[in-house]
Amino acid sequence: MSVRRLSELRGLGGKLGERLRGALGLEPEALCSDLLKVPLAELQRQLGEQQGAFVHRLCRGEDSEEVKAGAMKRNSFLSFKSLLPPAESLAQLEPWLSSLSAELAERLAEDPERRPRTLVLHHRGRTGTDHVKHWMAGRTSEFTKTVTRSCAFPTGASGGRQPPAVTLAAAARKILLERISAPFPCSRLAIGATDFVEVSSRGITAFFAGRPTATATTAPEAGCKELSHHEPLEMEELTVDDDAQLTEEEIDSESMEDAGCTHPAAADPLAQQQQQQEQRQQQQQQQQQLQLQQLQLQQQQELQLQQEQQQQQQQQQPQQQQQHQQQQQQPAAASEVAASGTSSAAAPAPPKAQESMPAGGVAEFHRCSRLHFLGTWRERFDRWRDEGGQGVGLVDPEVLADLQQEMQALRSQDAPSLWAHLDMDCFFASVATRDDSTVETDVPAAVVTGMVGSSEICSANYAARRLGVNTDLWCVERALAVLPSLRLLPITGQLLRSVEATWQNVYQLLVVACDSQPERVLMRSCDESALLVEGVSDPTAWAQALRKAVRRQTKGCTCSVGLGPSQVVAKLATKACKPDGARRIRDAEVQEFLMDMPLSAMPQVGRSMASKLQERGLEICRDLVALEKFQLRQWFGVKGETLWLNSRGLDSEAALQHQTQRKTMSAEMNWGIRPQDRPAALKVLSEVAQQLAEQLAGGSFRASQLTLKLKIAVPGWVESKLMKKGGHGECDDISRSSALPSPTSDSPSLFRCAQKLFDSISPDPVRIRGVGLAARLSTGDTAASPSTGSSKQQPGGGGLGRWLRKAPSAPLSQEPMPMPSAPEVVAVELSDSDAEERGGASEVACPVCGQLQPAATAEAHVNSHFDGGHSVTLPPAKRPRSSGANGHQALDPQQQRQDARLSTQIRAAASVNLSF
Repeated sequence: MSVRRLSELRGLGGKLGERLRGALGLEPEALCSDLLKVPLAELQRQLGEQQGAFVHRLCRGEDSEEVKAGAMKRNSFLSFKSLLPPAESLAQLEPWLSSLSAELAERLAEDPERRPRTLVLHHRGRTGTDHVKHWMAGRTSEFTKTVTRSCAFPTGASGGRQPPAVTLAAAARKILLERISAPFPCSRLAIGATDFVEVSSRGITAFFAGRPTATATTAPEAGCKELSHHEPLEMEELTVDDDAQLTEEEIDSESMEDAGCTHPAAADPLAQQQQQQEQRQQQQQQQQQLQLQQLQLQQQQELQLQQEQQQQQQQQQPQQQQQHQQQQQQPAAASEVAASGTSSAAAPAPPKAQESMPAGGVAEFHRCSRLHFLGTWRERFDRWRDEGGQGVGLVDPEVLADLQQEMQALRSQDAPSLWAHLDMDCFFASVATRDDSTVETDVPAAVVTGMVGSSEICSANYAARRLGVNTDLWCVERALAVLPSLRLLPITGQLLRSVEATWQNVYQLLVVACDSQPERVLMRSCDESALLVEGVSDPTAWAQALRKAVRRQTKGCTCSVGLGPSQVVAKLATKACKPDGARRIRDAEVQEFLMDMPLSAMPQVGRSMASKLQERGLEICRDLVALEKFQLRQWFGVKGETLWLNSRGLDSEAALQHQTQRKTMSAEMNWGIRPQDRPAALKVLSEVAQQLAEQLAGGSFRASQLTLKLKIAVPGWVESKLMKKGGHGECDDISRSSALPSPTSDSPSLFRCAQKLFDSISPDPVRIRGVGLAARLSTGDTAASPSTGSSKQQPGGGGLGRWLRKAPSAPLSQEPMPMPSAPEVVAVELSDSDAEERGGASEVACPVCGQLQPAATAEAHVNSHFDGGHSVTLPPAKRPRSSGANGHQALDPQQQRQDARLSTQIRAAASVNLSF
């Protein structure tokens, strides 16, 4: 213990450790040996009685908690089988499903005081030819992946605690067939139970019932029904490393199976035959039970369907009469109703159709949605800043005066410029704990989307992160399993508005720190910013002063500031000094700082990019030093070039831009979408169009093109109670785009275009799980002039290709227009459109020699310049055109430049005697 650093001990890496070092005057790298010299009385005087005693025992490796026998219980049970060769059908896999389920049920019966809440199934597909060799080398995770599915653990039968093996097998079979995209071939199958809870008492009913047995009335679907007291878990798709969740004993047994060996317990051939016969008998009984159950379910479904059809016909009769009357009164409206009815006739609506959400549901969801808040923060921020947010009206006068005084003392005209990167520490969690008076700052807390087990974790404070809770756990249930005392704070619209108001306060402080020059403050997200620091003698002191001002202004929210010669170095320095710290990387330290840094930690490198880099043996920045920029660009495109620059501490051109022009704007709704008919689906679409129109109007934008995005449930997938309530589940993404007649931000116009796109897809309304609209923005003259189009013409796009496509619109005998005797000459490049004006639609000018040719023989004339290999007499670069008496106008300068580039390319091709 004496050689251990104090910061490595549990509980001394945060505020308590800082308080301890400050009270005793210890260095940040102090060891336990330095603390062993301090008596207990001194520690209790400095830290208090309890914390002093805790630190005194901790540095000596003592623990006052009593060791409880049997306290360590298994968190999960797993039964698995590796299949070599892999199983190719359900018939081959069925015996192992029964065997694994029976083994799991037997192991659960040995622990009657606990009950699992989650059933897990692990599936691995086909393995490579060298799988055994890779397994022995410990490299199976590089070549094979295991897909995991889970559901609520099935309930017991006849009042028993644990379900019988047949119920477990039915549940596992249902998950395998419905939730695994490619169940066969299967090289390994595992069934497990996890998330255990204590059982209070058995109860007299269970006592007299005894151990349950399999009966013919056991429903196969019971394996996937949720517990009455337990919130249903969302089925999740995880890709985990092979053998990552197996114990040592299970790994040993698997190694024997992978190598083709037999377990010692199964060495007796007679015992094996008896066991196989018993398994066959159990399998036959289970199949008979399943057949009976399926017949009963089919009969029930047929009866229900007949009853529903009768009810539907009874409900449609008065509606048809009313519709017939409306058609007679309003013929025009009747045609539209008939058209809509035809489009939806392919997918009849189920009976008792209900709307998927109340009126205004999309707007209310966006108001409280964290993802919508993050996706639209920039447009709100830009609008607030343009309306006067660049001032200092939100800053406390005392904080403002102190910050200005400290910045003035650090000002120096000769100091070089550098970049700073400010990032708020666990911003959402900090604001939530600050606004909630019942939560202390050092209490582990997390901001979540809801208070149920399947709710997502949005942000966790550092007190919770030190104890193992972070966003990688994904859901609340897993977080509470790691830390039962975790304080949950639900995300609300009020919290989102408080976060935005807090960042507005921080932004005004950043402008003050940059000498009241807003152009030096580059917003990167709703909680981080890049700052250009100029004329500061001591950048580290500047960062400390800014951090102190931010904490005072935000009433306790901390931030971290990194300093460096470029934005990427400053951002990486910020990561290195989190939380609540500051660090500067000087020019001479950049190479040493970056060389051993993992590429996965670099900006814009996610999981997909990291895996591609690993495939080429690139893991740290040092691996990129020997590579050229063009090589990375060839492999990874623009991201490769950016990564090459960032690995050397350089910024890309995109990072240096103060503000990029926005090109698209979108609005989506992918939660709670369950329309039962076409009108309900169009209602959601109209509300999404309304949201998009409001966003366009708020930013003074207009849309020139509209894209409809739909999430459609995959074929064969049905609604399940095990899925997260309101989630879209497994879907196919379908999109359609169309140009608008004219740039607009009008909601009815957007909805009409979206409805046409919706009808072109003709989706089954019942299968729709998400609706989204994306608009391509059109501003300036392009938006005002639909004839010009929203896309820029590529060089050469209107030259030879368009010239050859000209079709004569007048007889070939038509003579060209006569030229005036004394025209006014303007030196311009003659395009094909001008030639058409000058020579009529029947004759066009050759782009090589400039001679007028009949349209019927124009293509052959152009080819003659290149087929013979003879030299071509080229026309002059500029030719006169008349712009006087005939009333023709001069060409647009942009068109002149494009045609000039095209003519240059044609001359170059002719000069080297190219042949087609």
